[in-house]
Amino acid sequence: MQQIQGFQDEQRLYFVMEYLHGGQIRNHFSTEKPFSEQQAKQYVATIAMGIGYLHSQNIIHGHLKPGSILLDQDGYVKLTSFNKAHMLEQDEFQVKDTLESNLYYTAIETL
Repeated sequence: MQQIQGFQDEQRLYFVMEYLHGGQIRNHFSTEKPFSEQQAKQYVATIAMGIGYLHSQNIIHGHLKPGSILLDQDGYVKLTSFNKAHMLEQDEFQVKDTLESNLYYTAIETL
């Protein structure tokens, strides 16, 4: 998601972000027929590529859920909601007490 502009007044900081016509992917779960196999493959592949890129930069998203996955007008995935992201140190492989997960989207093996 691209930042178009930023500005501030005496009390607040404002960001103008690109408009993503497709909205949140979670809205498509209930308003449309099921995804075709091709659509599902595209979404899963692009999400995995995005997460792979973040991990290659030593970044853990920390709050990935259907509400933080947006679609542009062409159906391409954009990851958002990096407020719980964590940047790992060079040799750090485990994040302790830094990520607050929503239990609905937490992997069972982490509980």
